[in-house]
Amino acid sequence: MYPQLEASLWKIGKSKYEFAKDLGISYHSFLRKLKGYSYFTLDEALAIQQFLNDGKSVEELFQKR
Repeated sequence: MYPQLEASLWKIGKSKYEFAKDLGISYHSFLRKLKGYSYFTLDEALAIQQFLNDGKSVEELFQKR
């Protein structure tokens, strides 16, 4: 659902499980959000952008396929 976000996760070498734990949400919830079954909150989106620190805007990271 969010190819830029998934690519950024891959670049830093974090598993989805580890990243969900860092965000403070369950792995299951993180996967549902990545697949578009539920939504990331604004706070989660900003935390993801800050954590990745790769210069991409929130809009770029969360651009849908």
